[in-house]
Amino acid sequence: MMKKFITLIMAGMMAFGMVACGSTTTEEQTTVAEDASAEDTSEEASE
Repeated sequence: MMKKFITLIMAGMMAFGMVACGSTTTEEQTTVAEDASAEDTSEEASE
């Protein structure tokens, strides 16, 4: 019974860790993509 309880707790911690780390990565990628497109637009305007 104790092994099942520990397994359940560990599975919950892993799921929480994946959810917490996953949301941060998506926001950073979006910001980087927006910055790159803004730089491209400003370079074209100066030409």
